Amino acid sequence: MSVQKSFKYLLKGGRLIDPASGRDGQFDIRVRDGKVGVIGANLDVDGATVINVKNHVVTPGLIDVHLHLMKGLGAFGVDPDIFGVGSGVTTVVDAGSAGHAAQCVSQLRHGQR
Repeated sequence: MSVQKSFKYLLKGGRLIDPASGRDGQFDIRVRDGKVGVIGANLDVDGATVINVKNHVVTPGLIDVHLHLMKGLGAFGVDPDIFGVGSGVTTVVDAGSAGHAAQCVSQLRHGQR
């Protein structure tokens, strides 16, 4: 078995934008155990499950640095477990909900997140 055959998924034909590596172009991406293993042009399938990402942008996880994370904070409070991952955001930073300390403490005491 070749090394490439051990990869479970092949993301095929997407536009990869990776500021850390300077890549911005059409690439295929091999994924194993939830991690990127190989990036290249026109990679062979080699038994991997192909996911066609043509006409899509593939990026590392995004960071949203301005969310009001406290559920129950009117129309502005969001649940990060629902909001983040569904929009490509893997890290969120609360931007001001901390001013509601009494409500946060009460929710924590009652086992709420």
